Amino acid sequence: PHGRSKAYDQARAAFVRLQAPVAFDAGDGEPVDLVFAMAVPDHFTQQHLQWLAEVAERFADEGFRRALRAAPDADALRALMLARPAAAAA
Repeated sequence: PHGRSKAYDQARAAFVRLQAPVAFDAGDGEPVDLVFAMAVPDHFTQQHLQWLAEVAERFADEGFRRALRAAPDADALRALMLARPAAAAA
């Protein structure tokens, strides 16, 4: 889930790794266990779209999703979420 809001002056995001996957009527038919939500200020139109594209690209990477699922704790999850992707770091 994502959206713009007049309630914020800075972007906000949350990531949740569910203990048990839930049916979500996803296009691939797979249950969902990784959830990322983002809310940005109303005027962040272009930035919002850019961030969505970056998030979608990262979550499309099976290795990234596997690392998120294997992370042992919240600190490890946070580090993975905040790390620059290998292609961007080069």
